[in-house]
Amino acid sequence: MGRSLEAKSIKSAQRVFEVLEYFDEDRPEASVTDISRRYGYPQSSASELLSYMVHLGYLRRSPNGRKFRLSMRVAMLGAWVQPELVRNGKLLRLIDTLANDTGSTVVLATNVGVQLHCLHVVRRDHTAPRQGDLLPLLHSAEGRALLLTADRELVRKYVHRLNSEATDPAERIRFDDLASELDAGSARGHVRLVDEKSSAFAILIPNADRTEQLALCVRAGPGANEEAIVRTMRGVVSRTLGLISVPSALPPHVTAPRQLARLSR
Repeated sequence: MGRSLEAKSIKSAQRVFEVLEYFDEDRPEASVTDISRRYGYPQSSASELLSYMVHLGYLRRSPNGRKFRLSMRVAMLGAWVQPELVRNGKLLRLIDTLANDTGSTVVLATNVGVQLHCLHVVRRDHTAPRQGDLLPLLHSAEGRALLLTADRELVRKYVHRLNSEATDPAERIRFDDLASELDAGSARGHVRLVDEKSSAFAILIPNADRTEQLALCVRAGPGANEEAIVRTMRGVVSRTLGLISVPSALPPHVTAPRQLARLSR
């Protein structure tokens, strides 16, 4: 029995790596049928595996839902290996520069549904999250930034689900309050979460893959200079990646806020 379970686990792990290694510049997307034919997996097993890898944040579905592609979580997995080589990429250099310029923790995050993944972090304090951590979608600046362009009915569903799962009543949030804060964040081009213990400011950054939004957040101490930090964030992003203008995805009955993140200001 033990050997059988061990062999099954090894086979499952092998399939995960085979899927990851399937993708390259010539094959940026794959369907269930592509993976099934390439490796001889049963169609049902391939479908279940790909869906689970989406759930974990390692794959993303295409807009039509029929294709899969690697996510930013995969891209960041080995960023710490040979930093003198890997960290020459624009995105990691941007995060390093921002951390140095602000002296604060900088987090790069994305979400898969209600799961908010910390893709990469430059830590400047011991309380900062680590790469791979799950962050609170509704109670973090990163999460709220990623909700800025989400359809409000989808946000309502997220709030309902996370409220139902919250064990502490203090963790529950009113949808109307969150929607108002998202509108305010859209109007000013960034999200702010400030209390007596910390300050966090987050923006969306340019990403060629519109199916995967990326949030960049500076986590500073209490009383941090919001204007200076946000100006630094926008300056570093615009110099490194270019300008971004993300339209709101609000439903027709909601007044649309101004365009997000006019970084040239």
